[in-house]
Amino acid sequence: MRDKVWCIGPVSLFNKNNLDKVQRGNKASIEEYECFMWLNSQQPGSVIYVCFGSLCNLLTSQLIELGVGFEASNRPFIWVLRGGGKSKDIEEWVVEDDFEERTKGRGLIIRGWAPQVLTLSLPAIGGFLTHCGWNSTLEGICAGTQMVTWPLFGDQFCNERVILDELKIGVKVGTEVTVRWGNEENVGILVKREAVTRAIERLMDEGEEVITTPLNAKCFIPSLYRDVESGLRIQLIEVQFPGEEAGLPKDCENVGMLPSLCSGVEFFLSTYQLLEPVQRLLEELKPNPSCIISDRCLTYTAEIARKLWSSKNRFEWLVLLFYAMLSLHIHFQYTLECKI
Repeated sequence: MRDKVWCIGPVSLFNKNNLDKVQRGNKASIEEYECFMWLNSQQPGSVIYVCFGSLCNLLTSQLIELGVGFEASNRPFIWVLRGGGKSKDIEEWVVEDDFEERTKGRGLIIRGWAPQVLTLSLPAIGGFLTHCGWNSTLEGICAGTQMVTWPLFGDQFCNERVILDELKIGVKVGTEVTVRWGNEENVGILVKREAVTRAIERLMDEGEEVITTPLNAKCFIPSLYRDVESGLRIQLIEVQFPGEEAGLPKDCENVGMLPSLCSGVEFFLSTYQLLEPVQRLLEELKPNPSCIISDRCLTYTAEIARKLWSSKNRFEWLVLLFYAMLSLHIHFQYTLECKI
């Protein structure tokens, strides 16, 4: 048979009714307005949502490591604790250890079912710590939420590869082993609290990175302060400009600092020496960046884009064309200036 097959979905994206999203699945264990009022009081993109689905076979000791881990991250969080044989044990720890009291105002524990689809779509959510079940994976993707992946068993490890390798929208928490039902005690604690904290920090700390040179950084700082105060996550990264190696005066980091247009050629050649250090920076960033927004004069960024994303680079020819026109302009200005 050679019948054509069309993939349809995810159909949940067609549902724009928030009431329907709230009522999806079982009845929520928390009043919806209470959850959403708490989320609306948080900064955009600041909250980590933690849920391991309907079937979670983690030990109580592992759940404690999880809770202490995201408490140590100092990030606002929502922790969904589902039912099961271990719910009584973890509930006792939450009470006896004063976990809920210590994180009051910064943390919200939902016991039982949670309105996950709608919660993930709200502006305050900045990350989703998930077991990578297919429903949760799709819901996280549809909401545009980056994820910390913690698969437990079955197809969840395959789903993790989609999040990390194909879509590049997640950070791995470190677990590598399938935990079989009934064998949890023999496996013990797989992920320490420090690993949980590191994964959350890597995910939530990454926003927009501005890569520039030290003197140019001073121009960005005032506007960056305003953007950060408004809730945007922006990180300023400085790289040393190799101007002196190209024969330019010290602290000559942009066109406006050139002593004359005669130095223009040396300046643009020196910018190309930034290729390797900037590429290393981008490769080390987690989650990996999906694009580069660059000054069109910096042609080495097109080379980096080609290496990192091959055919996905769509601005290279515009960059090169602009550079060719600019080079001609500098050549004519150089000739005129030197004649004068």
